[in-house]
Amino acid sequence: MSICNRAQDLFGAYWDDETTQAEREWLEGHFASCSGCRESYEQLARTLEAVADLPRAEVAPGLAERALAAARRTNPTPDRIFVRETPTWIPVTAAAAAAL
Repeated sequence: MSICNRAQDLFGAYWDDETTQAEREWLEGHFASCSGCRESYEQLARTLEAVADLPRAEVAPGLAERALAAARRTNPTPDRIFVRETPTWIPVTAAAAAAL
């Protein structure tokens, strides 16, 4: 895993203030030396701040329970495994080779 990938994996925890002190210091040091990650994190932070300002929608009581019950009632599609049949030319070729 590259250093930048490791840094990006910490973005969410860093935003939520759920990183360890060592992770926080490492990430801040990485931001100081990597403008790409710093800019990516700043863009993420702006997006999260904008989303936080949106009004919250009220959902109907029991929506989650009704959705789960409906999902349980549906008939699941069975898994299909496509198995290639043995081509007919293989036994014919084997028989011809044995005859020779």
